[in-house]
Amino acid sequence: MQKQAETVGQGNSAPATPNAKTLIKIGTKTYAGADHIVALLGITRRTLNRWTQDRKGPPKIVIGQRVLYDLDKFAIWLESNEIRPLPQHGVAS
Repeated sequence: MQKQAETVGQGNSAPATPNAKTLIKIGTKTYAGADHIVALLGITRRTLNRWTQDRKGPPKIVIGQRVLYDLDKFAIWLESNEIRPLPQHGVAS
């Protein structure tokens, strides 16, 4: 099992760049910490925390104070938030 330390806290700083070293592999599953998720989305920890409170953020696993995100479920959540453009009917030229 690969494991990298994650910063615990309510940091509100600008998002960092995603880093493969922040990923945890267990069997065939890959998990990421909150810092990795905020970097992928280009948001702050505060925004991710607010989304969690509003129950509109990605699904997470909490073990003690550690928060992990299953990257397979994260991808499904991301796709579920896709907004498709409306078809244009009868566009006047």
